[in-house]
Amino acid sequence: MKMKTTWIPAALLSLALTQTAFAFHHNAKEHPGKMNQLSQKLQLTPEQKASVKTLEESMRKRMRPMREESKKIDAMLHQITINAQLDEEKLNTLVKQKTTLIAEIIKNKITFKNKLYNILDPKQKEIFSNMMKSRAQMYRGKRGEQSPGGIKKQMQ
Repeated sequence: MKMKTTWIPAALLSLALTQTAFAFHHNAKEHPGKMNQLSQKLQLTPEQKASVKTLEESMRKRMRPMREESKKIDAMLHQITINAQLDEEKLNTLVKQKTTLIAEIIKNKITFKNKLYNILDPKQKEIFSNMMKSRAQMYRGKRGEQSPGGIKKQMQ
């Protein structure tokens, strides 16, 4: 019984981290105004804008196959969910694959932000850092005392 219930938190964590990891990249792609807004707030030079564009394109190329792999794993997890009999071995394998994929996504996201940060001058770095802190505080404020997946923590 314990093994059957341990996959639930892992799956919820997996879902939450995937959504978080894709958020920055997804917003920049779906809403090009976000990068324009970033460009305006940081007052990027034309050279910096070109570097950021190259960096974004590189990030998209790296993230595309990861996004596709994530969708495939999610589809297989869905199939496990709706089967009459739980295949724990397959579930464990998929959870490990998803965890590894999420780690790679997070590493890519951090690498992207680091490269972006290193394009900036000292004043821009300070503005960017404050923007990231503000975004993190806003995100934490929306989640409140919730755990990944939106399930409220239970007090003992």
